[in-house]
Amino acid sequence: MFFKNLTPNMMVEDVAETIRFYTEVMGFHVFTQVPNGDNPDVINFAILGRDAIQIMVQARQSFEADVPTTDDIPIGASQTFYVDVEEVDEIFARIADHVEVIKELHSTWYNTREVYFRDLNGYIWCLSESLGADPAEDE
Repeated sequence: MFFKNLTPNMMVEDVAETIRFYTEVMGFHVFTQVPNGDNPDVINFAILGRDAIQIMVQARQSFEADVPTTDDIPIGASQTFYVDVEEVDEIFARIADHVEVIKELHSTWYNTREVYFRDLNGYIWCLSESLGADPAEDE
């Protein structure tokens, strides 16, 4: 028995606007869109991805119907989406003007280069690039 995949499903106010952010700013692609049954011009749910990452975004009303205990929970979360990337400086240069930077690009004690930011819905992302082997391991 093993786990196969983890795909976060994020509650959002506006799925279409979230799709625009993730495709235009973050370079994601849309795999699936599901319209609202009562109003087909409104998107209720979407699956987006880039490289090895997939996320789901779901309209608040639909999300709350699926998971009733989420009523009145604010959008955003207390966790971060920690993503291993290559070329973090280049990625950040592309998105910097479109996100709320929480912690600027910096090198860490665990030998990575990272940046923390909030997306348009308040979810926190960390993009992290390994800087190679930890120099302490060579001693």
